Amino acid sequence: DCFGVVASSHLTRWTKDALIYDSLPERIFIRLDKGEITEREALLLMSKLVNRDPEIVRKEIDSCFKLNMVLVEFIKELRKKGYIIILLSNASHTFFERFVFVEHPWFAKLFDDIIISAAIKMAKPDSDIYLYTLKKNNLKPEDTIFIDDNENNIVGAQKVGIPSILFKDTDQLKSELL
Repeated sequence: DCFGVVASSHLTRWTKDALIYDSLPERIFIRLDKGEITEREALLLMSKLVNRDPEIVRKEIDSCFKLNMVLVEFIKELRKKGYIIILLSNASHTFFERFVFVEHPWFAKLFDDIIISAAIKMAKPDSDIYLYTLKKNNLKPEDTIFIDDNENNIVGAQKVGIPSILFKDTDQLKSELL
């Protein structure tokens, strides 16, 4: 998982800071994650709620994105040891292309594969996205470990037989993995 594990949950943080989290239409994040609406459409909706220019809102949201550098270093160590590391994220692929890969050009190389939900029109916790990830990477559920900060996503992975860890912090994750 990216947001809440490898990086901060920037969009959730911004909507709470802007005091609009509870005002957002219920399914906006789900629709964004499944690629049903674009990042731009979501941005326009949020900018109307705070009565600010969409570009200002975009910059504010982007500024909330922070990488967990301790976990990034741990991922590098695991890759050196031969582990396959796949990023499976509920997100807008546009955000990654427009911001993450531009601001952190090394980020994509951190993983063996990156699967962004909006790009494939599937989202966690639906079983399809886990099965897609396994098939695309020629993996068996029992040979993988899924890590996420959302309990619903953990349950989704476990339903298809993937052992999972609910992420609380990097120290807890390391102790459960090692």
